[in-house]
Amino acid sequence: MRTWLRDETSRINEIVNKHAKLQAVGALSGGESIAPTVSKSNSASYDLLKAKTRELGSITRIEEFGLSSLSKDDVNSSPEKEVVVSTKTSIGEQVKNGNGLRKNIATSETVLNEKSETIVPPVSFSMDKLCSDTENDERDNVVTEETESRDHARKAGLIKRRMLGSIRGLMASTHLLHSSSAHEIEEGGQGGFEDVRRYVKQGGDFCKELASILHERAELEANYAKGLNKLGNKLIKACAKDQGGNGSGGVNEAWRCVGEEMEATAEAHRLWGITLSEQLAKPLRVGVAEAQARSRKSIENSVDKAGKSLHEWRNIAIKSKKQSFACARENERLQDLARLQTISQSQQTNNKSSTHMTEKEANKLEARRRKAEDSSRRADTEFYTVSVRAERARLEYESTMRKGAKQMELLEEERLSALKDLANVYLAHLQALAPRLQQIADRLAAPIRNCNVSQDIEILKNLIRRVESSDGCNSEQLLPDFYAEHVTLAMNRERRKQALVRVLHLIRQDLEREKRGREGLETLHRAFIATPAFAADESTQNVTEKLHHMRSMLVYLEAARYKVGGTLAEVEGSKRIKHPLAEHILVSRDKQGLQQSVLKIPSWAKNESFEIQDDEDEIDVHLVKDHDTESRHWADRTAGDGNSENPPDEDDFSDFDEFSSHSEDNNNQDIDAAETSGKSDGTEQCRAIYQYSANLNDELSLSPGDLITVHQKQPDGWWIGECRGRTGIFPATYVQVIH
Repeated sequence: MRTWLRDETSRINEIVNKHAKLQAVGALSGGESIAPTVSKSNSASYDLLKAKTRELGSITRIEEFGLSSLSKDDVNSSPEKEVVVSTKTSIGEQVKNGNGLRKNIATSETVLNEKSETIVPPVSFSMDKLCSDTENDERDNVVTEETESRDHARKAGLIKRRMLGSIRGLMASTHLLHSSSAHEIEEGGQGGFEDVRRYVKQGGDFCKELASILHERAELEANYAKGLNKLGNKLIKACAKDQGGNGSGGVNEAWRCVGEEMEATAEAHRLWGITLSEQLAKPLRVGVAEAQARSRKSIENSVDKAGKSLHEWRNIAIKSKKQSFACARENERLQDLARLQTISQSQQTNNKSSTHMTEKEANKLEARRRKAEDSSRRADTEFYTVSVRAERARLEYESTMRKGAKQMELLEEERLSALKDLANVYLAHLQALAPRLQQIADRLAAPIRNCNVSQDIEILKNLIRRVESSDGCNSEQLLPDFYAEHVTLAMNRERRKQALVRVLHLIRQDLEREKRGREGLETLHRAFIATPAFAADESTQNVTEKLHHMRSMLVYLEAARYKVGGTLAEVEGSKRIKHPLAEHILVSRDKQGLQQSVLKIPSWAKNESFEIQDDEDEIDVHLVKDHDTESRHWADRTAGDGNSENPPDEDDFSDFDEFSSHSEDNNNQDIDAAETSGKSDGTEQCRAIYQYSANLNDELSLSPGDLITVHQKQPDGWWIGECRGRTGIFPATYVQVIH
């Protein structure tokens, strides 16, 4: 607003200066010799700007260039004839213009002019002058010229004064309008109702957001309770499953109690979620946020309605005021015009050359004056009535606003009280939730303290013993069934015999090898048992386990030898020999319809070493020689214990590799048992040719180039020797004897 006022002020200054210069130039050119000099001491002008400044405060002042106010000397010094002539001239011009009369503004200049025009001094007439027509004509001409020049100057000054008055009135009106608008703005925001409304609305928004948060928290609690209850049920079912007696242990019972604790905790959180939803979120949303929103809306509507009514009456008052001012101006203009007409009629006898209004025009002017007077009176009455009604609307608005502010205060107090009560409810339920969870934890403490690992592991030991006993009774070995063994299948008799002899020869080789390995393991096992330091060592357990595997392998090979040898005897026409395992071999058919032999290992075969001397199993030498060429493709077969001619990597050692014999190529030669079991006659040395890492405590680690002193050569392919001050066993295939 200030910027606009500043811009308007600058524009008005430019317009005033421009018109002032133009009017000043016209006035000087028309009546430079006639315009009297006005002294500052005799100046008695009425300044509207100063009056408005004293009445309303600071008003922007306009610099006046080339403008001067009318002084008393100018009014008093004007001759009588000049006043009369100028008055008649102005009246004549106004009559000629008709409806195009300009609206006069009631300023100090016009009032002074009216006073000067109404003063008509008496005129004296001389007989000499009346008789002298020539002198009278000359004098009339001079007076006419002087009158015209003065009329021109006075008109210019009147125009300037009216323009200045209009500009000052415009500025005063602008200042008053600005002041009234500022006053209306101040009245519209009385009591800070907008701030109150905004503050209370923020409180309502907070309640809505808080209700939404509590609702989401309730949903989270419900989902958490649902998921936790599901997990608790799964844990209880897992603990209740039949696990072969495992479900009766103390540890399992403790975890079953953990599942029950999950269910109890889930129930507690479910109730907590229901409390949050029903006792906090829903009352806060429905009872506080929505209810107060409706109450606040009604209060705001009443205040807005009162404010709207005030605004409408203010607008009506402004329009009525404008109409009243317009009617007053029109009335003043017509009143001045009628007064001037009266003055002109009283002076019409003194000026014969002036033009006069007709009676019709005079009646018309009088009717217009009366109508304007009535319009001004009615406009003033209407303006007063509207102003009073606007004031009543303002009082009603203030009253409604104060009542609304008070009601807003009550709503805010009610909201805060409700929030406090709900916070207390939240705290009470939360405090009740903690002891409940603590009770659940206390109930869980006893089962956990009663856990006994030794008792639970005893259950597993019983199961292991049960498994071992069942394995001892139900252990089965799937024996190999060759095509040649099936006498019902078509095959040449000689080829069948050759195939059976070849298979039997392979089985005998592996059987001899396993027997030698078993003897070595038994010797080592007896040595470990005799040594107290190794009695409970892991190496002793490994040797015991390997010895058990050796015995099982011997049973497997012995059963296979019996089965193949019996078939060979049938082919040759002799009878099957009797064997302790014969009654434990079951022959059946597999899914493909082929013969399948299964050996159910007897318990005595696992724990006892048995040897069967059967001379009938000896194969004639000619059979072996006849099949030497056919058996060459079997020469590359690895030993039954898994060893090959080339030593394996240390990562390839299995339970059977550690105490196995040489490969089949080395075992094809006949080995004298007496020579292999006896000690060497003298001390021998050998050099390691491969890298070997010890797997057990009684073994030696070898590196290529190490020298080993051999103390004893065992028949299982493991020698006892000394290397770098340490005595132990090592594989004979990893060394080369130094002769």
